[in-house]
Amino acid sequence: YMTFIENDAKAAALGEKWFGLAKGIDHFLVLTLGTGVGGGIISHGQSITGADGMGGELGHVNVIPDGALCGCGSKGCLETVASNTGMRRMALEGKSRFPNSLIFELSGDSRFGAREIFLAYSRKDRLAELIVRQFCWGLGRAIGSFVNIFNPRLVILTGGISQAAPYFLEEVVSVANEHVFLSLMHSFEVRPSDLRENAAILGAASVALENLSIRL
Repeated sequence: YMTFIENDAKAAALGEKWFGLAKGIDHFLVLTLGTGVGGGIISHGQSITGADGMGGELGHVNVIPDGALCGCGSKGCLETVASNTGMRRMALEGKSRFPNSLIFELSGDSRFGAREIFLAYSRKDRLAELIVRQFCWGLGRAIGSFVNIFNPRLVILTGGISQAAPYFLEEVVSVANEHVFLSLMHSFEVRPSDLRENAAILGAASVALENLSIRL
């Protein structure tokens, strides 16, 4: 028996390579937008993980100088504005100013998150609009940086928040193109994954497929 271990975001990238939107594409990135923000990088068809296997932590690129404290100990990471945890924090910080926000009404209790924020945003809630604006700026700026560094053809968004793509995708792509070299503008696509509930199991299977194909 052989056992392979990989983190969820890098496994998601392999899942997209073998079964998803990136089949036949040698240069792409995956961003997992959930409780945190993870990343997977495929360049020339190979996963980039760094010398110690710890590379590709795309959620910890700085997008807000001197921004909110991140769980990693730094400030202003992408994860502080584009994760469920970060968006919930922004809502709680804004509650004193917007106590009647639909975000809190829709949740029914204290366990609200990105889902309620985007739903409130669709109903023109002011606090939700401020949070989503910050989300789009941070995510777009980060993607622009990743395009400059890795020159991918495709950026795939996965995780629970990616299901809200109709609310934010156009703005994120616009911001991203404002932050890339002129020669790289519109050289890439940003798309939500279509693997949905199958992503985790297909990603895990892909880790084995990838390692076995390398050995073959």
